Amino acid sequence: MHGHLSESRLSAEQKYLHYIINYHDAIKMKSIGTLLLLVASSFAYDAVIFSSTTKITKDAPVVESIMASASSDSPLVFFVNPDFVLGQFSKAAAAYSTKKSDSSIVNAAKAAKYAESRFISSVIHAPSSSRVSISSPLEKGQSIYLVSAENWSSLDKLAAEVMAVLGDRATVIVTNTDAVSTDAARVKRVARADALTATADTHFPIVIPKVENEAERQPCLFYLEGLNFVYKGGDGKYLSAIIRDDGKAESEKKYGYDTPICSSTMAIKDNGPQTAEFSFTIAPGTPNKDLDKGWDTMSSISMKLSFTSTIDGYWSLTKAELVEPLEIAFSSNEKVSVEAGLAQQKSIDYLGMNSVFSFSWNCWDSQALFFGDKTGKQIGVSFHGIQVQVYGQDYDKNNKDVKTMSYFGSKVDSCTGTFSAGSWMGIITSLVLIAVFIFGFLMLNSVQTLDRYDDPKQKQILINRASTHSFVFTLIIPNVVTLLWTLSI
Repeated sequence: MHGHLSESRLSAEQKYLHYIINYHDAIKMKSIGTLLLLVASSFAYDAVIFSSTTKITKDAPVVESIMASASSDSPLVFFVNPDFVLGQFSKAAAAYSTKKSDSSIVNAAKAAKYAESRFISSVIHAPSSSRVSISSPLEKGQSIYLVSAENWSSLDKLAAEVMAVLGDRATVIVTNTDAVSTDAARVKRVARADALTATADTHFPIVIPKVENEAERQPCLFYLEGLNFVYKGGDGKYLSAIIRDDGKAESEKKYGYDTPICSSTMAIKDNGPQTAEFSFTIAPGTPNKDLDKGWDTMSSISMKLSFTSTIDGYWSLTKAELVEPLEIAFSSNEKVSVEAGLAQQKSIDYLGMNSVFSFSWNCWDSQALFFGDKTGKQIGVSFHGIQVQVYGQDYDKNNKDVKTMSYFGSKVDSCTGTFSAGSWMGIITSLVLIAVFIFGFLMLNSVQTLDRYDDPKQKQILINRASTHSFVFTLIIPNVVTLLWTLSI
């Protein structure tokens, strides 16, 4: 799953920040810092997080959790400017000289109990934040502040004023202006108790849970690259649409998810089989004409997939639910709406999404799950580039107690099997053709050469009827059959 930072590189970046804020061995850090900055430039947004009240590690807590726990007593403060990168921070920290830094942000980071560097892969939405700038003074009593300036010098002056008021009670995130948005970016929800609570704010492909965050890892994984839709109207008319993502950071296509429900064993207990659940919602945005086909507008797609285990360790998809109504305006100007509800059981069975403990199931383009109503309208939803593993765990020879997954294993059940229909067609055709050639060769090989030749002084040699039949059978018929077979293929 693409784009995740390795633990080895994250640890190097943490070491790098540790050297910056403590400016120990500053001259030696020049070459290391240059290399890390070149590598870091290929990712979304650099960030420095520090706090004296909240423990900050390389991947926990996530920014959303910090925002949720922020209060007027322990606020969250974003310091942002358009040009921020780790290199800017290192320059302010005087990492390339032996002089002491006079930056208020750097000195606050140095004084904090916890400090880490991170990469922010998607935009942070903070609609309730209080804006602070040169023209907008600080308002006390807020839980989240967004302090912005056009350059580092101006930001550092604002930070000194803000930190003088808030003190060391605040958790601070220093990042790029584009990494934080005050837009709500919420997905419309229905008033249902079982409706999804996730916000669609993460780019494709769908990865549940976010394995780069060790705190969120569970003994299950879900991966999805896109969706296919097919519509069957009451008059038998078929329309299709597809959703794909171009992988660009500015793409409108995003997803959100609820924490999956799964266990490392899914063992059968006294109350019967255990159930695992993956719930996600997709905000399709505006269609990309190069990738998305067949639709003009589409509502958010909210689904819940439920898996059940059996006593012998097998698991299978037993229920698929469309949590919210689905509306699609096809390119043919036909609009379709299907109410929330369960997928038809026949389509679930035909999908065949099942496997066994420690195995994952994948499919490039699966069969469709059909959702419909009493009027005869049906919308089929199939999965593009899907892989799911309901229960399992990482192999770690050094830590035998690991109970979570951060990657799919090598054991995979594919929806196409070892041999597809096309493979069997090629194999059978090749076998028949080989059999024809072998038959012809054997027949030709069975022809006997004459041991007598015409002699003008002797009687003429006569070839009997049986030999003529043998000649026709061994030479003409195999060649005719071979010619006809070659023309047919």
